[in-house]
Amino acid sequence: MVAFFHVLVMMSILFLSKAYGKTAVREGGWKIFRETSFEYKFYRDVPAWRPFEDAENYCRNKSAHLVSIHSDAENEFVNQLLEKGKTKVWIGLKQVGNSVEDMSWTDGSPYDFANWAWGEPKNSHTVNAAYMLASPDPDPLQSEVPRRWYVGDGDPSWKEVDTFVCKRKAQRHITEKI
Repeated sequence: MVAFFHVLVMMSILFLSKAYGKTAVREGGWKIFRETSFEYKFYRDVPAWRPFEDAENYCRNKSAHLVSIHSDAENEFVNQLLEKGKTKVWIGLKQVGNSVEDMSWTDGSPYDFANWAWGEPKNSHTVNAAYMLASPDPDPLQSEVPRRWYVGDGDPSWKEVDTFVCKRKAQRHITEKI
């Protein structure tokens, strides 16, 4: 009877990992995306508004960087973390050369995927950095499209983006599956 119970528990765990295995929640609200073995956290309630470099420094203090995105699946995962309703969120992509096409991730990973909105990236700011728009449905009256990337001004005087996502290598123990 005990052996049957153990088999039943193991089968339940296996089923749940297959059904919900792409994401796990860790202590502190970090969420693991199993396809990357990294964990992510959306920040919106930090004490003060954060320009791009301040957001990156905040992530570094958490042993992380602003999020780098390397696939459609990861882009969708990051979008699922975000607060819906036209939230603009810093991602870790910024201009490093003289041209806006010279973009680099703050974590040093390869720039091997892009999800730019039509007409982006455009060189229109002092310090070009990328943000992602979160919204449940496209609004035909707005010019920005959800899940797409836009170039924003990373300069401290530009205050349109005040939320961000940090990404770091996943720690060992997972506390809860969702």
